[in-house]
Amino acid sequence: MDDPYTVARAAVPQPPPQRALFSGFVAAAICLLMLLVVAANVGGNSYRFSQAGFFAVPARTDEIAGLQALQDYVQYSLIAASALCLALSLPRLRAGKLRWARNVTIWLLAAGSYALGDFLWKSLSSLIVGMP
Repeated sequence: MDDPYTVARAAVPQPPPQRALFSGFVAAAICLLMLLVVAANVGGNSYRFSQAGFFAVPARTDEIAGLQALQDYVQYSLIAASALCLALSLPRLRAGKLRWARNVTIWLLAAGSYALGDFLWKSLSSLIVGMP
């Protein structure tokens, strides 16, 4: 027969390691949403942008050429940020500091993608006279 005192003093098992799947999915959705917002706004104002020479190759001015390159980089960086958010949310981590660092990185990527998309949209809007 088992000693009840020995069973009571047994070590408590560790809780299973948690994943950051929810925060990773939410952050990836924010990254992809910013990509869609910028693409929809550029598409919606394509006539105005074409009048400014944004879609012309080669671009009319160096400023427009820089914004064209920025738009290309923003598209790739937002897709890469969303993929990185999902990749960071997959591994199981037990250590508290590693889990905290992963969650902070996921949300920094989401905030950075929002800021990058917003900066691109404001840069493009300031290019066109009379745009809100």
